[in-house]
Amino acid sequence: MIELEEIQRHLAATSVDGWLLYDFQGLNPVAARVAGLGDRMLTRRWFCLIPRQGNPEWLVSQIEYQQFADVEGAVRTFSTWQQLVSGVSSLLQGRSRVAMEYSPGGTVPYVSRVDAGTLEIVRNTGCAVVSSADLVQWCEARLSASALATHLCAAKHLETAKESAFNFIFRQIQAGKRISEYDIQQEIIRYFDLHGLVTSSPPIVAAAQNTSDPHYQPTASRAKLLEEGDLVLVDLWAKTRDPGAVYADITWMAHVSDSVPDELARVFAAVVRARDAAVDFLKRSVARGDIILGYEVDDVARGSITKDGYGDRFIHRTGHNIGTEDHGRGVNFDNYETHDDRRVIPNITCSIEPGLYFGFFGMRTEVNVHVGARSVEVSTVPMQRQIVPLQRHLLREANSFSEGP
Repeated sequence: MIELEEIQRHLAATSVDGWLLYDFQGLNPVAARVAGLGDRMLTRRWFCLIPRQGNPEWLVSQIEYQQFADVEGAVRTFSTWQQLVSGVSSLLQGRSRVAMEYSPGGTVPYVSRVDAGTLEIVRNTGCAVVSSADLVQWCEARLSASALATHLCAAKHLETAKESAFNFIFRQIQAGKRISEYDIQQEIIRYFDLHGLVTSSPPIVAAAQNTSDPHYQPTASRAKLLEEGDLVLVDLWAKTRDPGAVYADITWMAHVSDSVPDELARVFAAVVRARDAAVDFLKRSVARGDIILGYEVDDVARGSITKDGYGDRFIHRTGHNIGTEDHGRGVNFDNYETHDDRRVIPNITCSIEPGLYFGFFGMRTEVNVHVGARSVEVSTVPMQRQIVPLQRHLLREANSFSEGP
């Protein structure tokens, strides 16, 4: 069912006449979710206009009319393509601006779900189309108190799973056994299975040169054996099995030694400074009630990295939205891969994960932040401050290399 009152409350604060939802064979999953259509068998095009005031209005194929028998609002039908075009014109009569899943210039491709031809049909009615990006975020990215609780639960599990993985490495090394990236990955997955966590894909475990690949994945047939002096990156994300559960996502760095080389420590310190600069910017800005756009957070982290002389080595965005999918549907902290000009709004959760990559090694630190009405909290604690030297790592020593937000 459409959350009509909530959507119209948000529409009232905009200059658009309504939100025009459209889908064809699953091209726009946002539309189906917002319209509350679930898993209905739909093979033809359909439209739903949510006006600023009043009930929704639908335009659907005659042969699928029964699939919409229980929806809220008036339903009109079409059979031919000509009737579809005229039906859209009737649907939009008297309206000058509607929002759709479209991003001007493709700046926010995550919401670009409506094909160009359909946009032409709408614009040919004389109605202008603006992006629904902020509407989508309002509907899909804000977390309820119960959803946030699942995120915090997952965050605690990830911290324990990471510690378990580090201690697994430590025990294997102490015993003189060989251990691979894949072995460590599978140890984390065993923890997930044991504690009822699910993940969209296996965690990243990378050693030595493989840390220079931000999305490296070991496999049973392709995995490096850890050696003395190897840098190790562990990036893990998971959520509980609760309905509507929200992911947590962290990245930590370690080193197979009892002392981390100065060069690696210096580079990691630059990554930590960038992360902390982004977190501090968010905290100050939200406390003041400032309007913050996603790309501005990226600018802060990237500016810190550039000041430290590594600007060309930071080759991805600063962070992503987190929801029921690890890469959620809200604002990203990005002015590099995209220009994300969506607002940072209350009740969203995002990652902050600057990284540097040099070809022969790379490193990243990742925390999650939850934005409240006037505060920002780091939800994945502790925050890593130093690379962990694994040959003297014990669970009770974790605080030697980390601290709270």
